[in-house]
Amino acid sequence: MEYILAFATLIGGIASIEYFYNKYRNTRTQEDKVSGGDCDFFCAVSGSPYKFESASEEDLRWIAEIEKKAFRGIDVMPLSALQSWYSANKYSFIVVRGCNGKNYGYLIAIPLTEVAIQQLCNGELTDTAIDAKDIMESSNYDIGGLHVSALVLLKYNSAGQETFGNHIALKELLSSADLSRKLLKYKKSIKIFSVAGSGSGKDVIEHLGFNLVTPGAERRDNHPIYSQTIGQLKENLNKMGLV
Repeated sequence: MEYILAFATLIGGIASIEYFYNKYRNTRTQEDKVSGGDCDFFCAVSGSPYKFESASEEDLRWIAEIEKKAFRGIDVMPLSALQSWYSANKYSFIVVRGCNGKNYGYLIAIPLTEVAIQQLCNGELTDTAIDAKDIMESSNYDIGGLHVSALVLLKYNSAGQETFGNHIALKELLSSADLSRKLLKYKKSIKIFSVAGSGSGKDVIEHLGFNLVTPGAERRDNHPIYSQTIGQLKENLNKMGLV
């Protein structure tokens, strides 16, 4: 979770009224600042500048390009690996879609076999070495663990170039029903694992209540891995007012 940076949703008619009121009195709301002022009806009603959608096969090419910019060396996921994972479980990929049509990030969280989780924790297995056979189908709830391989969030500067880190998108994602429905649907006792590839990533992982499993010095990619149960994560998000 390299560029996951530290941290809701207004619903229904109030948000819609407020949106159009601000729109027509020529003010720039938070939504306008993030999405360029071109929000569609969904954003007006929900009060959110983002939608969280299952990735398409075409999205994988965009994700692969962002991977090259966000990560380095062994941490970069090649397109072939993303496609292999996608064929094993396409529901593991979520794209953060802006209401202006641009992509603002992605989340990859794959359900793994117990053997793969053990190898990931003891340092034998790195993300790029995870094979399709290690990934379990979404219909199988008896998984070894849920591994958050990547959470990359970005914005665009005035020149239209990507800049990494988006606090608003992170907060919206953590409080979204999509997160619970697509990723936190497993038993509360199932553990979620996450690798900290940067100092900022480590800070957020620990802030969310994850505990160190294996230090970076004992893993092949030199990144520490953390975990907590789904039940614990839900409780922590609830305490933060995010669910």
